[in-house]
Amino acid sequence: MTRATADHTAELRDQLADELVSAGHITSAQVEAAFRAVPRHEFVPAGTPMEVAYNADESVAIKTDEHGVLISSTSAPFLQARMIEQAKIRPGMNVLEYGSGG
Repeated sequence: MTRATADHTAELRDQLADELVSAGHITSAQVEAAFRAVPRHEFVPAGTPMEVAYNADESVAIKTDEHGVLISSTSAPFLQARMIEQAKIRPGMNVLEYGSGG
């Protein structure tokens, strides 16, 4: 990844976090920091447009079956933020999350 691309994805992460905070989906500093730090585009298929990967309202198709039917996707960031906030995860807790990492 070039420096310009890294700077661009950092900007996209910040814009996404700002939007999620503004909409009330993120309410804690810890979750906000995670959304600003984690490069969401690394958990979606290569070639996914950055604007799609960092869109607060979009899930991203991860896998289709042999007929092209969608069988797996990442959750939209707004939903991920709400689920994480509602789980009230605190230091020392153990959490198991099944999924793509997105």
